[in-house]
Amino acid sequence: ALVKKRREYEYRIKRRATDKRDFLKYIEYEMAFDRLLRKRKERLKIKGKVTQFSSLKHIHFIFDRAVKKFSNDIDLWLEWISFAKTFKSAKALSNIFARALQLHPREEGLWIKAAAFEFEEQGHVAAARSMLQRGIRLNPTGEGLWREYLRMEVLFMARLHERRRVLGLSG
Repeated sequence: ALVKKRREYEYRIKRRATDKRDFLKYIEYEMAFDRLLRKRKERLKIKGKVTQFSSLKHIHFIFDRAVKKFSNDIDLWLEWISFAKTFKSAKALSNIFARALQLHPREEGLWIKAAAFEFEEQGHVAAARSMLQRGIRLNPTGEGLWREYLRMEVLFMARLHERRRVLGLSG
């Protein structure tokens, strides 16, 4: 049944008049399959992440094909970003943000999400700072970018201050 269903979805997304919903249904099916697989592994007490990795990789591959076909659809990019965050695919998430920002440099929300990911989840302050600066350079009137930049700098200074306090340094 799995092979038949996958073949059916593959035929749908490869036809000429492909619809975004076909990709989303396929992704939804694969996510449901992944959940079922995890529950079975848990029930049967099977260890290892190989199967989970391959199913996540397959879902990323479907998302990749979807955004190649519908590259102007911001919502699709955001769904992929959300999926990658849910499954803690940090390396993939960095690549997704890079591609999305390359295609949509005027989208403030993407810049903010990318910088927040770098700052809060990866701990790369310099990368987050340069990302926001690049976003501001491309969108000089973007108030959200300026607000986020200020927020990030204030948080960074608070962390530095706390670190100095914990270490017992003066200043």
